[in-house]
Amino acid sequence: QASKIGLSVIVVDCVSLISRMMGYNPWNILENASRIFSKVVTTGWITFRLCDLKRFLLGKAIGSDLGKMNVIDNLANGVFHLVWMFYLLNYLEVETGVAIKSLFSVGATGTLVFGLASKDIASQILGGLTLHLSDKIFEGDDVRFSDGTSGKIEKVGWFETMIRNSDELVVGIPNTELSGQRVY
Repeated sequence: QASKIGLSVIVVDCVSLISRMMGYNPWNILENASRIFSKVVTTGWITFRLCDLKRFLLGKAIGSDLGKMNVIDNLANGVFHLVWMFYLLNYLEVETGVAIKSLFSVGATGTLVFGLASKDIASQILGGLTLHLSDKIFEGDDVRFSDGTSGKIEKVGWFETMIRNSDELVVGIPNTELSGQRVY
């Protein structure tokens, strides 16, 4: 894998050199293209290797409870990738002189709109997290909920749970509806 990363850095260096020789160098970014590319690819490779190590260690620590292991694994992956993204944004800002973080800054109105728009999504994700961690239902269980919905759990996702009814139809039910119901 290291040789593939090294080869790709050499290819980017050759392409940027040829582009500069032909007079194409927008925003003078090609001066540091191979260094920027190598930093992005190398830190990305390290991040993904750490995610694999984390998954292995979680498998050793948690054991056979795959539901909780997947939840913890996905949350930790999100944290690893966010840290990697912010590291890269900071590095690119220093290398290129372009304030990339300023692209993400929004005013009070934008924050309000984003907060109101993501309220339902956040509640669905929290409902899915609650279902994963509560051990109420598992994939493959035959269940009947207090609202009369019954069937076999096909998949418990972050946003919705897929249930196969007795007539073999798969129905997706939002986790916000299921998290507050009794399971029979």
